[in-house]
Amino acid sequence: MIVSESEIVAKLLGPSSPIPNLKERGDTLRQGICPSCGDKSVWTKTDRPHVLFCDHINKCGWTESVRKLIPELYEEFTKRAPPTAEDPNATARAYMASRGFNTVIISDWYKQGTKYITENNYGHASTVDITLSNGVLWQRLIDKSAERAINRKNHLDRKLDGGYWVPPDQTLVDGDIIYITEGIFDAIALHHAGQKVVSAISSGGWPEDLINLYPRALWVIAYDGDGAGHKAARKRYRQM
Repeated sequence: MIVSESEIVAKLLGPSSPIPNLKERGDTLRQGICPSCGDKSVWTKTDRPHVLFCDHINKCGWTESVRKLIPELYEEFTKRAPPTAEDPNATARAYMASRGFNTVIISDWYKQGTKYITENNYGHASTVDITLSNGVLWQRLIDKSAERAINRKNHLDRKLDGGYWVPPDQTLVDGDIIYITEGIFDAIALHHAGQKVVSAISSGGWPEDLINLYPRALWVIAYDGDGAGHKAARKRYRQM
């Protein structure tokens, strides 16, 4: 992983830590001040410090990822892990690892690509490239500076037109419980947790062709928790 555990721990213990008062105690960091309840109850493991938790599960339950707490660690992967002739996917792999994905399992699910951004004279931006069910190319911008230049994270090389994405190693059987997510990364996370999944790519997408193949499956609409996701989920529920 390009952002090392020791680098994260150093940031969490440093003077600009987003969680004040953290102290190293054996193999954990403890006694951080919780931004939700205010108690000295935040902790994480030093060998897996990517998510922090409040000890007061019932009273508070606060939890947050280091990616959101210290975003500067994850902004410019092209500089931190540039691709080489021997390892052309180095940047994409580092980025996917930073998302918490098992890069061994997903190693052939994506490739590293580029997108030329004309806005702000940015130039070539590194991308994670994934091919959808109908051949449409989905690209995720890796570096935050590219996101800011184009004011979005994802790009399709043409109209979605019913395309969707399923994990290449997944086998579906009629009668399965299958989660429909918006994002591909949400689908990967659920797949890592042992669930059957399909990504509709966006709140406006819908994997109708796949749904028709498995009429006895239990389809769970797991769209994003924002307004667009709620509206689309209600629409698709009525449709089903």
